[in-house]
Formats: sequence, structure tokens, C-alpha cells
Amino acid sequence: MMMRDQRYQSIKPLFLKNKIQAFRDIFNVVPRSVVASDLGKENDRFMELTGNMGEFTIRELALIGNFCSLTLSEMFTLVANEYPTPSISHEDYRYEIVRANYDEGKIHVFGDIFNYIPISRVATTIHKNRSRLAKSIKTQIKNLTLAPLVTVGTLCHLDINETLQLIEAQYQQQKQPQKKILKRSS
Repeated sequence: MMMRDQRYQSIKPLFLKNKIQAFRDIFNVVPRSVVASDLGKENDRFMELTGNMGEFTIRELALIGNFCSLTLSEMFTLVANEYPTPSISHEDYRYEIVRANYDEGKIHVFGDIFNYIPISRVATTIHKNRSRLAKSIKTQIKNLTLAPLVTVGTLCHLDINETLQLIEAQYQQQKQPQKKILKRSS
């Protein structure tokens, strides 16, 4: 097993002491080049990613969190503290319905949003392929980049923290091993 850079071990204690409050603060302790190498990314590409957090996949953020002994929830706290609020709106009233149902406690994971607005409508609004978006949200949210997910949350009048909580809940749900239902023969 490859040994990670020792500086990663400093991140969690600094986070707990509020010395690391934003995603970019990690790189004051562990150089971007080290994180890029550990992620298997070219240095230049990683520099682009850190300049536009929305390009990171959920999996990449979880991995960086793993390197730093931070949970995905803790990583999302850091991301939320510096993620720019997308400026997008839409006239479709169903986005308001999502917000109302979120407030009523009826939306627990990101995929629940689509109980109230068709994914085809959302995909059209954010310029994504409907079937690919639907499949990824349902089974592989870890492979999606942050930007379209946050944009969906913004359309639904959810703030960044609310959106990231729903994404994390979806991610955790998908990580759980699926239990097979065995049918007994009569």
C-alpha cells in the first residue's frame, strides 16, 4: 500500500479547529501537485479543476476527503463555503413544488426531486442528456460533476448546503450494498 503524504494528517485537526474553512485551504497544507498526483490527475488539469470546483466529480471530492480523513459531509462543508451561487432561474412552477416538498420533509435524497419535476424537464433546462442524467442520479451519482447538481438545486430554490446534503444522502444510499430479495418457492 502506498504511503500518503504526511501533511494530509494535519487537515482533519485543522478542520476541527476551524483553521481550514474552505476547500482551497487544503492546499495551504498539502500542495496541489501532491493531491493531483494522488488523484491520478495531470498537474495542469488539476489546477483547472481547483479553479472551477463544479468540474470535480462527487467521487473525486470523496477521495480527497479520504486522503484528508474528512467525510464527504465535511468536504461538502468546505466546498459550500466557497462555491459560487449559480445564477439561473426558470419559470416552471414545478421547481417551486420541489422547494415546498423539501420544506415539508418529503425530499430525503437528491433523486427525490424528480418525484415532483420530470427529469426530462430538468435535463433540458441544464442542457444534459436525459437518460444519462437519470441513470447517473439513480445509480452512480459519484460520477457526476458538482456543477449540474448544484444548478438543479438552485433551480429548485435550494441553497448550496441543502443541495449538498441531498447529494450526500444519495451518495450514501448508493454506497450501501443492495439486499437481494429472495422469493420462497411455494
